[in-house]
Amino acid sequence: MIDNKLKEFAKELNIRFATATFSKDLNLSMSIVSQYVNNKRKVSKGFIDKLEDTYDVSYSEFINQSDNQYEYEVITFDNYDAGHQQRYINDKAKHGWELVSAIQFKDTDGTPCFRFYFKRKSIF
Repeated sequence: MIDNKLKEFAKELNIRFATATFSKDLNLSMSIVSQYVNNKRKVSKGFIDKLEDTYDVSYSEFINQSDNQYEYEVITFDNYDAGHQQRYINDKAKHGWELVSAIQFKDTDGTPCFRFYFKRKSIF
């Protein structure tokens, strides 16, 4: 079921508050995302498209992926750390990590931020 996969995906991305993070990243209301996460609403094509575009994952891969196929990492920087961001991304690439998505948003205090999502083949 999609609710379990969304929860597993959030856990793999090290996201503590799946509904809030998916809501912000996918630009959807928390109410709608909560309904998807808790399997109270049928998943729409628009949601699947946003999921695929934002996290660079195909829906079929997402649904069928085994728990140990990929490792994920998420990091958030404010916009003023541009040099540090690039060094971090370059270092991750040297260690086999692929940058799959970058999202720009404003933090709760209005600070502009970037959130980077990385993945690599699991070594386990």
